[in-house]
Amino acid sequence: MACRELRLALNDIAGDVLGPEDFAPLARACSLPGYFKTALYHAAGGAKDRPVTKERFCRYYSHLVANFPEESSRAVHVLAQDRDFLTQEDLRPLFEDFFAMHPDMRFLQKTPQFREPFIATALTKYFFHASRSWKNMLSIRDFRESHLLSSLRWMEESSELDQSMEAFNFGSFYMTYAMFEGLDRDRDGMLSPEELRNFQGGAFTNRGLDRILCSAVIKRQAYSQMWKRGVSPQMWNSASLSNHFYGNSVV
Repeated sequence: MACRELRLALNDIAGDVLGPEDFAPLARACSLPGYFKTALYHAAGGAKDRPVTKERFCRYYSHLVANFPEESSRAVHVLAQDRDFLTQEDLRPLFEDFFAMHPDMRFLQKTPQFREPFIATALTKYFFHASRSWKNMLSIRDFRESHLLSSLRWMEESSELDQSMEAFNFGSFYMTYAMFEGLDRDRDGMLSPEELRNFQGGAFTNRGLDRILCSAVIKRQAYSQMWKRGVSPQMWNSASLSNHFYGNSVV
């Protein structure tokens, strides 16, 4: 969108100073889902002690469009700012705003015991499925081919959840969350190898357990610590790990 057209959206906001709450409509005016509001606010230079003026934001957006005309690269730049790849923490503001703003997710505000575990699990699931490399990062290509932007736009416009996006499926999360809680007997928030052996009454042999936790099933950088530290809730819920335990018979 040209700067002149962006000003039409800015004119609907009173005053010259923009707060974080103003950035959902601004994100939409910038052809990004409204869930980018916090990320866009910070990318434009916003902070608790440093507000963003309308003129400053218009200059920022002109720079953004000129240097990142393709929408996926533009979105990655907003999220990561000075990098051409994403980490899980880069995506956290986007996911937090999604869970706070989407009508079907607002119940999490009343169930704080599930909010943070669900957000962390959704991030891990999305990252696990979207990453094409063994590195703890998403390239612009990974982000583009994950279709997250189109999914977020659809969910914002329809006020429904995209059932094809496993990361946002609370039913799936709750099932694996409850399974994890049942196995975590010492309540330390991690599943030790001994606790994993209790799954379905000891259904897995040592060999089967090792195969499930090998680098063919989970990301390699995590595997080196698996037997030492155990399995975190996010890794358990992440993707193929819980699916292997729940749906496969590896013995």
